[in-house]
Amino acid sequence: MDNPSSAFTFDASQDMTSMHPNTPSDLPTEIISDQPEKIKLIWGTTINISETIEAFKEILDKHYQSRIRTMISLDQNSLFIDDLYDLNQMCVNYPSEIIPILRKGLNEYILEKEPSFRQTEIEIGIDAPAISLRKLCPSRIDKVVRIKGIVMRVSTVIPELIKGCYVCSSCGKSVVIEKIKNVIQEPGACDCGSFFSYSLSYERSEYLDKQVVKIQEMESEQEPMCFNVVSYVIDRVMPGDRVEICGILKAAPILNPFTKKVKNVFRGYVEMLSVKKENEEGSAIDEDLHKENVEQENSAGKKNTGTRGYFVNSGGAEPITPDRRYERMAEMIAPSVYGHHDVKKGILLMMVGGVRKNHFNCTLRGSINILLAGDPGVAKSQLLTFVNQHTKGIYTSGQGSSAVGLSASVTRDVETGQFVLESGALVLSDHGVCIIDEFDKMNNHSRGVLHEAMEQQSISIAKAGIITSLNCRCSILASCNPVNSVWDTKKSIIENVNLPATLLSRFDLIFILLDRNDKEQDERTARFIIDVYNERSAYDKNVLMECIAQSKAIIPVISREAEKEIEDRYVELRSLNNGNTITATTRQLEAIIRLSEAHARVRLSEVVEKEDVAEAVRLIKESMLMYAIDPLTGKLDIDLVMAGRSAGQRKMLEELKKRIQNVLKKRKRCKMAELATETGESERSVKEAVDELCDEEMVVLEEDVVQIIE
Repeated sequence: MDNPSSAFTFDASQDMTSMHPNTPSDLPTEIISDQPEKIKLIWGTTINISETIEAFKEILDKHYQSRIRTMISLDQNSLFIDDLYDLNQMCVNYPSEIIPILRKGLNEYILEKEPSFRQTEIEIGIDAPAISLRKLCPSRIDKVVRIKGIVMRVSTVIPELIKGCYVCSSCGKSVVIEKIKNVIQEPGACDCGSFFSYSLSYERSEYLDKQVVKIQEMESEQEPMCFNVVSYVIDRVMPGDRVEICGILKAAPILNPFTKKVKNVFRGYVEMLSVKKENEEGSAIDEDLHKENVEQENSAGKKNTGTRGYFVNSGGAEPITPDRRYERMAEMIAPSVYGHHDVKKGILLMMVGGVRKNHFNCTLRGSINILLAGDPGVAKSQLLTFVNQHTKGIYTSGQGSSAVGLSASVTRDVETGQFVLESGALVLSDHGVCIIDEFDKMNNHSRGVLHEAMEQQSISIAKAGIITSLNCRCSILASCNPVNSVWDTKKSIIENVNLPATLLSRFDLIFILLDRNDKEQDERTARFIIDVYNERSAYDKNVLMECIAQSKAIIPVISREAEKEIEDRYVELRSLNNGNTITATTRQLEAIIRLSEAHARVRLSEVVEKEDVAEAVRLIKESMLMYAIDPLTGKLDIDLVMAGRSAGQRKMLEELKKRIQNVLKKRKRCKMAELATETGESERSVKEAVDELCDEEMVVLEEDVVQIIE
């Protein structure tokens, strides 16, 4: 951010005179006439600053007028330059010197067009090889580097002094000092004879806004490394963004404020030139390319139907037609996994998501939560890994996750000494998908964080004097294994996975994946896996990502017919089993709405139709038939998930409580083992009944002895 007129320049006219020992009057006439009055060059080069600025203005005038007009009309503070044409190699060779010159030229050009417009930053995309954070060594200092990582923290806006106005306290004279090599030298003496009488006038000085971004490397097999990036474009990235940053590697000495000595240890940082990030949809497709495609389709008078994509399989490339778009996109979900078609469709709708709404200060989430449960070895982790590779978000394991790791931790900043928040997995997954494997291994304290996050989509923090609420507007995709490693169909889902009902009820879809013994199915699975290993099946990742990006750009509205269909289907779900058990709640109603909106988005329809509602209800029914069947009666009972017990289990528990009371009325005191023998039930069932009687203050439990209260 140094000023080009003072930091790296010398007067070429003076240098030219020094080359001739003669006086100017003795020089030939042609030399005097051709000699420029004052030429400023970059030190150590023959690059003329004025000519470079004029050449850059010509590039702006020829190639970037429309972008500049858009920037001014939208009141933006930065301009992205993706090609410098003739100046590109110059920028690669001397980035620290050329960038300030281009920044000055841009602001001069904009002031000529719009005198009232504020100072503008420039983002330049330089073609440089990508390197990992571990390879940022001293040999790359002052060179262009391209690094990838995930944003962990973004600081507040920091004012950086670029021109200091110093005023003499004796005579009132003001002096403007520009920053040179990141240092502003305070004047020592004044012309009036006073020494050290200058003081900085803050209101008359010029500042530049900057932020310090902390990024962490992705997909590291070792402990991930972090690096600081200085950005002069405010709020360009947010915590959780996966970014590719192009910048200049810098080194600054670690200064002691109480001495002028400089330590021989330097700290490195990257001065950001440009950033490319995965957009909110998690797509790796460039947003400008997508907009260009849409504009081309609109200019041709065609509606955006998504027919540009191609589905690639062993038979070749097939176009994705609108009527087959949903099926084709579902087939592209985890193509290395055989079967599980409804699971893949549910995951597709989760990746697209519903529409988030805010009515009367009440936020209604649009994200869809899915739980995959079942036997080991049925590709649950493969499905999770695929989603992690195709969406923005964090992949974590329940066994290695703490409540702080999921929400946010409070740490002390090394430079400022203040307490700062370090975002956890849920916060970093904002506008993405938080993937939790081994969900059943998570302890109760860690699960408590998820209750607020899954419904309100926020996390409340009150630590070290920091009281705030962080957004975690993300979907949650989790997987878990049964308690005894094998799914017991005679037990309910609560008994199989050992998860609280309050947490299970927050999932829109719960799929049970079982490893069944079926010879024909096993043969098809074996053939499919062999084909995968022989690379006989393939798909284009970019096609899926572009299709998802197109779908998420649609904001569908529910039609009157769809509203009536949702109402009828919800009443139909509620009336299953003739009203003897509760088969659906309002959470299933909200899930129908979210899934219907997601299905309409996949079809690129701006209106939710009856077919969208029908598919949403079908998926919910298929899911409920897997997890909400009472093993005692064989009937559908959503209370298994909502309350933790089915109607049949509640009835049996009430009968057991009466039998225990009858036994205690006769014997007054009784051990738990004796009660189990008297009632003919297991000690676990007796313990559950006794606990409820204790809550109702009917009996007292002391160690292993139960006593009735008279």
